[in-house]
Amino acid sequence: LEAAPGNFIELSQLQAQQVTGTRQGQGVTGEDPTVLMWEQRYGKYTPTWKKALIFIRHAVVLDLGPSFRYPATTIESMLVDTFPVTFLVVILGMGLALLIGIPLGILAALHRNSFIDRFVMFISMIGQAVPSYVLAVLFILLFSVQLRVLPTSGWGQPAQLVMPVLALGLGPIAGYARYMRNSLIGVLREDYVRTGYA
Repeated sequence: LEAAPGNFIELSQLQAQQVTGTRQGQGVTGEDPTVLMWEQRYGKYTPTWKKALIFIRHAVVLDLGPSFRYPATTIESMLVDTFPVTFLVVILGMGLALLIGIPLGILAALHRNSFIDRFVMFISMIGQAVPSYVLAVLFILLFSVQLRVLPTSGWGQPAQLVMPVLALGLGPIAGYARYMRNSLIGVLREDYVRTGYA
């Protein structure tokens, strides 16, 4: 971020169109008193190593400072407000992944080298290759825009959980299925399993 051109202050000023100074190239001139105040507040002129140490010192005591977007709100209060929702979505996503991924892996292992095995591994490969945020957009397009069966946003109703949980759960489903299949194939080759069958 330090090496990238521009900074958050310039971008936010330009996006909000609250710039009182002149524009120079892609950014804002440093002569604007508002920009200068924000740059000093967020340590633009502090050396990078010192900024890193300051951040670590504050992060250790969970003092993450104010939000860039909402300066009157601290990051800690935002985390406290959003944690229960995030926790619920993650737990449901992981639960869904376990409930579907493990049986799929067992099914693929028991039908090794069959159509079922290849199909499960193909779906698993796609599930691991596509990021959850891409799946989320695809789900919105499918379930909200095309089919109009699920809401695009909001919180508080069970229907609003479906897409986030699916988007978070599909990647781990693929991982659990592949892991379970490979582990079970290894176990099924063991002598004690052959003896048990005998």
